[in-house]
Amino acid sequence: MLVLILPSIKVGCFFHHFSVFFYREAEKQKEIAELEAWTYKLIELLSEQRAATKDNIQRKQARTGGLHSEATVLSGVTSIL
Repeated sequence: MLVLILPSIKVGCFFHHFSVFFYREAEKQKEIAELEAWTYKLIELLSEQRAATKDNIQRKQARTGGLHSEATVLSGVTSIL
C-alpha cells in the first residue's frame, strides 16, 4: 500500500489554495477576453470609419477632377488614422 505524506500541509488547505489559484486564473482569462472583445469592436468601428473616409476622398477627387494624386491623399489619410 502506497501512502502519500504531505509535509505539514493539511489536505483541505491544499485544495483550498489550489481552487483559489484556478479561480484567479479564470478571472484573468475573463478580463483578457473582455479586453479582446472591446479591441475587436473598436477595430470594427474604425475600419468602417476608414472605409467611409476613403470613399469620401474619392468622391471629392472625382468632383475636383483629381487635382491631387490618390497616393498622396490616401497616404495623408492613413497617417491621420
